[in-house]
Amino acid sequence: MSELKVKTNNFLFEYRKTRRSKLSTQPEWKIDSLISDSKKYEVQKLTVSEKIELIIKEDDNPFIELTNKLFSNIEKGQTSAVNNLISNMTNGKFLDSLGIPNQSEKNETLTLIERFTDELWEIKKAGNKA
Repeated sequence: MSELKVKTNNFLFEYRKTRRSKLSTQPEWKIDSLISDSKKYEVQKLTVSEKIELIIKEDDNPFIELTNKLFSNIEKGQTSAVNNLISNMTNGKFLDSLGIPNQSEKNETLTLIERFTDELWEIKKAGNKA
């Protein structure tokens, strides 16, 4: 399970780094538009970098939500939950819903997700699920 933990942690690090880099090139009004309406009042006094960190922390990308759950379950040693999450994350219908297999020109984020999904699939196929 340590290999899976390292790969998951590396993916999350790279994803956040990519997201941070992409957001840092955006104008502040665009960053503000990505913050949920319920948080708008609370974040008025935050710096741009603090707003970016909030967006990254509250990322609602379904794949990232599952990856965060996967990492948490790996740390807790919950093998059956880990195996279930890997199955869900490598499910073709789920990946289709994200648009991963169909995009001819993938952006950096989708490329990271696709690479990590391939690694999960290889771990699953090898029987080293957890």
